[in-house]
Amino acid sequence: MAVHHPFDEVPPGRIRTWFLPCFATTVVVGAALLLLDPGGTGIVGLEVAGSVAAAREAMAVWDDRDVIHAAFGVGLDYLFLLAYSTTIAIACVWARRVFRHAWLVTLGGVLAWAAWAGGACDAVENVALLDMIRGPVESPAPQVAAACAYLKFVLVYAGVIYALGAALTRLARRAP
Repeated sequence: MAVHHPFDEVPPGRIRTWFLPCFATTVVVGAALLLLDPGGTGIVGLEVAGSVAAAREAMAVWDDRDVIHAAFGVGLDYLFLLAYSTTIAIACVWARRVFRHAWLVTLGGVLAWAAWAGGACDAVENVALLDMIRGPVESPAPQVAAACAYLKFVLVYAGVIYALGAALTRLARRAP
């Protein structure tokens, strides 16, 4: 394991005790965020707007209630980013224990760290989102939010795909 991650210290039989509470928190907070999502393209539309004009367009359909929900949701997203990034990091550490090829084991360590880097990108993105929600929408907030959002999506989904690949590999090994 060339790339060490703090969750490597968790014994194999105990990793589930770390994963399940983080996963449950991710699901519950994620569901709350879906309920708070404002109209139109929602908060994701604002995240990826990338320009002042596109950000203003994304927010144009929001009423006062949507603005309040969006601001509260962005604040709640700080809890969500801690939960999902830690869940994915744990899943990647578990997954690297499934794979036998050295490069896949190393990739698991990289992706575990990348999940936390994705969470850090989300935190920076949230600052830009709050700046836009508070108004007025001005550069560089839409550009910062979009750059961080796209990087976050790549880092997070890479870890999810890696962990799902390990889960399928483990199932395949158990098949008769």
